[in-house]
Amino acid sequence: MAFRVARMARVKSGAFKARKSIPKDVRDEYQALYGVRWEELFHAPAGCSSQQAKVLRSEWEGRIDSRIKALRAKQRGEGHDLTQRDARALAGEWYRWFINQYEESPGRPRDWEGLCWDFEDDVQEAARDPETGEIGELDMEDPEVREYVRKNVHSWFADTAAQFLTSRGEALTPAATTMFLDELIREFHTAITLLRRRAIGDYSPDQHLQTLPEYRRKAAPQSAVPRSGKTAMQLFEGYISSSNLAAGSVVRWRVVFTTLDKHLAGRDFEALSDEEAQRWVAALVTKKRSPGTVMRTWVIALKAVGRWAVKQRHIASNPFADCSVPVPKKTRRRETQAFSLDEIRLILSSASAIRNTTMPTTAARRWVPVNGGQN
Repeated sequence: MAFRVARMARVKSGAFKARKSIPKDVRDEYQALYGVRWEELFHAPAGCSSQQAKVLRSEWEGRIDSRIKALRAKQRGEGHDLTQRDARALAGEWYRWFINQYEESPGRPRDWEGLCWDFEDDVQEAARDPETGEIGELDMEDPEVREYVRKNVHSWFADTAAQFLTSRGEALTPAATTMFLDELIREFHTAITLLRRRAIGDYSPDQHLQTLPEYRRKAAPQSAVPRSGKTAMQLFEGYISSSNLAAGSVVRWRVVFTTLDKHLAGRDFEALSDEEAQRWVAALVTKKRSPGTVMRTWVIALKAVGRWAVKQRHIASNPFADCSVPVPKKTRRRETQAFSLDEIRLILSSASAIRNTTMPTTAARRWVPVNGGQN
């Protein structure tokens, strides 16, 4: 089923807004997971260009469409199974997703400590012998123990798992869901322990990430979306004609898709796996190409064109939908962008040093002095 595209408007403040209605058939489930029943609202600040706002809106709408698609698949009883490795890998994806929500602003250490203590208390109760009252080893293979832990490890535990799955468009069978939740219980404790470290100022590398396998996302059935066989450049050309992409963006983005086609070496865009897409994006960062450039130009272009191709039913899913590279924060070397008194004196004295103002080129140097007014 195709989803209606959310229309975007610019308001008096210069900001961009859009709204998207939640379909009637999934409103109850959507509200239970996301607290919204009738419609989702989009907002892009006034500082955004029209093209940037379109990209942001496309990503926002894509997340909502994935949620709706996953909820409908669940209603139909559809879903795929997981191997033990896949369950572990998918729980690892949840771990990254959960950490990313709080790592930049983790809050107070005591909040995470309290959460950790509550979790450990619940686990201890699950391991308590009902006859002797003694606490033994936690046996997660015991169905009763698993059920107890899931029900008592905070009320939002199952909700956050469901939010994650629907945001990724994942629909699991009941057996796969059980395997996923079992792995998630282990990741949950590791996640809140890391966030406590972040809250006290410890931002050392997370070694746990090295133990997590890559998740091999299940491909959509070929019958659902016919394979187009189009190259990255062919999809980009179609996007240009349908989106009225600015001329400057066309020039900047073209190299993204010509470079991708060289990497694919004759394969079409749809042949790219999610894991290969992430590895390729990560490899774009070089000494001459910063992470910021990769994210602001390359990743934005790939996500936008991929989203459009999915909507046009050219491809089943966008392999670049979740791709990203870490962008280090810029070092702030001064408290304010305002000139200091010494800098003001230097600028004005350099301007005053320009005596010949009869020619436009020399007159301009009085107001834009270069090298102390000597050029």
